[in-house]
Amino acid sequence: MDASGNYPPVVTDVVPVPSEIGKYEVVCTVRDQSGVGIGKYSFTVVSDGKITGRVYHTDEWDKNRKKYNVSLFGEEFNKKVTYEEYISMKTPRKRGTNVFWSGERFMLSAEVGGIPTKVSVSIPGTGYQTLLTSTGTKNAQGETIYRGELWDSTMLNRWGKNKPEQLTFRFTAEYEGGVEKIFEETVIVDSTMDYWLLHRLW
Repeated sequence: MDASGNYPPVVTDVVPVPSEIGKYEVVCTVRDQSGVGIGKYSFTVVSDGKITGRVYHTDEWDKNRKKYNVSLFGEEFNKKVTYEEYISMKTPRKRGTNVFWSGERFMLSAEVGGIPTKVSVSIPGTGYQTLLTSTGTKNAQGETIYRGELWDSTMLNRWGKNKPEQLTFRFTAEYEGGVEKIFEETVIVDSTMDYWLLHRLW
């Protein structure tokens, strides 16, 4: 203890670096001329927030996508493609895992760190939005998995009718204190050939 009665900082290597989310208890033993004092302290390490989102097909729509590719190209083509890659393909184009028909139900999943007060997804500039709910399960990093879906009848033939379009989904996790974490995922919508005409291909 110094002349002012302050003890020097104590550095410990007990806590993992970087600190893992969880509750910790520290027992501190102090010895001086007057004897020994023991103090017990606890603290909780929480995530400062993080969100990673994904947009995917319903099982039935993914079967339609695979069937389309097999019929025209002899393979399922289970690969994500950029918009530039997709546009550069000769028509008809191979539909990657992130290529949708307008009118599909968008399935949504997010891995969220910390304890959010709300997790939502929106399509900016359209008014379409929805809340995601916790599944109660966590990934290997301890992040909670949230799921939901987004669909409205007004989405039918709204995008990609004349040419393929990019569509952005904004995943937002809100935390106490006004903190927000945002992740954006972009998909391709191509309805230049309506889904109900696909049976003519096979």
